[in-house]
Amino acid sequence: MESNVLRFLKESGIEPGFHVVLHGSFSRIRQATDCDSPELFLRILTQYLTTQGSLIIPSFTYTFKGNKNGEVFNPDHSIPKTGVISEVFRKMDGVSRTY
Repeated sequence: MESNVLRFLKESGIEPGFHVVLHGSFSRIRQATDCDSPELFLRILTQYLTTQGSLIIPSFTYTFKGNKNGEVFNPDHSIPKTGVISEVFRKMDGVSRTY
């Protein structure tokens, strides 16, 4: 499974040390890699990028100023509405979420 993820990354043109913005569907990633968990995929990806690279994943909550739903954005607790990858990523050690 790990080799499938590494093959997928290399075929996608991603190399160690790259700065990557990832926005995608985990179901599609699973189809392409046979990786059965977003946690495992993200761990393999971050290790592959090395500390010289970086990973950025949008984690929008759509709680904009003036939004009528009343939710106040909190980078530590607000759950993203952009899928399981962003939710798992925001909880990983070493990840910083910005306003």
